[in-house]
Amino acid sequence: MAAEEIVMTKKERELYLEYGKAYFEGRSIYYRYFSEHDYNDSDMSMSDWLLHYTNVTQKPLCGMAGLAKQTINGMVKEAMGQGYIRQEVCPEDRRSKYLVLTPAGRAYAEKMVRETEKREAKAFNNMSVEDRRKLIELMHEFSAQLAKELEVPVD
Repeated sequence: MAAEEIVMTKKERELYLEYGKAYFEGRSIYYRYFSEHDYNDSDMSMSDWLLHYTNVTQKPLCGMAGLAKQTINGMVKEAMGQGYIRQEVCPEDRRSKYLVLTPAGRAYAEKMVRETEKREAKAFNNMSVEDRRKLIELMHEFSAQLAKELEVPVD
């Protein structure tokens, strides 16, 4: 399917570019914070998922992260090599293995994820209640519109 031509007014284009700038500004803040604390985005994501979800295999991690199976497998092997993750055979399908944080992995993840969440919550709560609600509403609306345009389901 050929991409259709996007026609925007000058003002619409300026707003779209401002959105892009704001998006990458936020990503850059996380990147700099993680770099200063010897974390990386991949470690953060995987640690966050494994702290919040049980019985996770590599397959759903690929979907959650939007990363290739080989990339997730490399991340898992690295974390296993560091002693942060172990694998347990899935009783329902012995070919699958659950990823489980080791005590050292849980301590590392707790430190990294909880500290970041605490700071995110503080930044969020520094906004007015009305602005927080508006932000959430607009993020959901944008996600729905983006999913529609990219023809992917919304979780």
